[in-house]
Amino acid sequence: MRITFLLIISLFFAHSSAIANSDTTKKKIPVITNDTLVMDSLFEEIDSLAFEMGVDTVGFEFELPEYDSALTNIDYPDSIYEARLKLIERDIPLDFNRYVKSYITVYTKKRREQVGKMLSLQEYYFPMVDSIFAEQGIPQEMRYLSIVESALNPIAVSRVGATGMWQFMYYTGLQYKLNIDEYTDDRRDPEKATLAASQYFNNMYAKYGDWLLVIAAYNCGPGNVNKAIRRSGGKRDFWEIMRYLPRETRGYVPAFVAATYAMNFSGLHNIYPLPLDRDFDIDTVLVNRPMTFDQLASVTDLTFDDIRFYNPSFRKYLIPESARENAFEIKLPKAKRESFLSVRDSMYAILDSIQSANPLFIAEYRPKELTDLPVRVYYKIKSGDNLGYIADWFDVTPSQLRRWNNIRGNNIRAGKTLYVYIPEHKAEKYREITNMTFAQKQRMEGKSVSRPATTVSSATVKSKELDPTFNYHRVQSGESLWTIAQKYDKVSADDLKALNNISDHRKIQPGMYLKLGKKG
Repeated sequence: MRITFLLIISLFFAHSSAIANSDTTKKKIPVITNDTLVMDSLFEEIDSLAFEMGVDTVGFEFELPEYDSALTNIDYPDSIYEARLKLIERDIPLDFNRYVKSYITVYTKKRREQVGKMLSLQEYYFPMVDSIFAEQGIPQEMRYLSIVESALNPIAVSRVGATGMWQFMYYTGLQYKLNIDEYTDDRRDPEKATLAASQYFNNMYAKYGDWLLVIAAYNCGPGNVNKAIRRSGGKRDFWEIMRYLPRETRGYVPAFVAATYAMNFSGLHNIYPLPLDRDFDIDTVLVNRPMTFDQLASVTDLTFDDIRFYNPSFRKYLIPESARENAFEIKLPKAKRESFLSVRDSMYAILDSIQSANPLFIAEYRPKELTDLPVRVYYKIKSGDNLGYIADWFDVTPSQLRRWNNIRGNNIRAGKTLYVYIPEHKAEKYREITNMTFAQKQRMEGKSVSRPATTVSSATVKSKELDPTFNYHRVQSGESLWTIAQKYDKVSADDLKALNNISDHRKIQPGMYLKLGKKG
């Protein structure tokens, strides 16, 4: 929806006073104990989907602008936010409250660059989404749920394996007829995944008759929504059952409302689309020979990144051998379609001769740019483990472990499984760690095989006894873990507690040496 700035201003001045003083326009929103929205963890999840969790993002990267700091802290009266949301609202109630306002702040201040990326990507993806939603009878506002789910990244993979623009889990994808095999994953196909998502939405709407409950069910499952309805005494309004839903879902629906606001009124917060050098006028061609993305790029005058951007559902960056029996649809810019068709037959002849001489060429193919992608391994927590130990063993940081596994603080439980992302060429080494004894893991790191006490010793550690592979800070009089953490980049008080096996922050004393992290 495009609204001129003049129309918005005139509307706001006409109505803001009435809205601000009207009790009938505001829902009574329950107060959640300790304000337990998971704003930070939800947005860390969005950030990590494809940018920090070992998912290759070639072809999905942007040149970030320098924002003028004077333009980044724009605040409006609450009545203005509420009025703007009413301008967007069609079929889904876009209520404004303090929870929604918190997420609006995140999108318009803390996530400005990400919103700029999504403003560009929406020009490519939303016409397709809107067309499918119109055919399936889904409200247009639901398009913005893909913002919260994946930041419009079709190759996004969450920490639990949810994949694609709409973040389908494996078995849910199969349930909605999405093919997932060694070579292709329809969860990563924006059109097929959008159709599946719309079918899910319709199924949930038939069950609840309320679009905000549909959105909640998409996040936490209908079982949790049903439980929340029962615990609330049968209420069927999201804001009234909010306190009974899982923590993430309490933030998920407000984030959806805020994302809807941010994408429609980004310009009023001085956020604009980032340049995306892609041709959005796309057509399809049929390919019935196995070929790599590099080979396809070479005859279309496109780059490997271009081919991958337009065809994200191919997991191994090639059209597999099965193309001989069942041709694959490949998306190309219309401007390149004719040039490809003109050389397709001669290209097939060349490919046939190459693969005849080397039958394993396709099976062994991997582009040079992607020879060492991070992969996910698992670690089963043992009694006595802490995040500091585990981070040492896997050569990562406690903060990364927390982000990948949605952990707050340092509490971990024996028997639970942690996800760890490491370089592929080291995967076999790290997979063995979960089966090692504590002594074996410590010897691997060249450390003492005995576990230290659970609190910091009152004795001052001598500098000659320090591990030379770590950076240290010597505690000064009056310092706390928090004040020490402020002196170093990428080190938090929780990191210091984990790295130094500290259970009580009051036990640090002047003269002690605290680990800051590994060198290098």
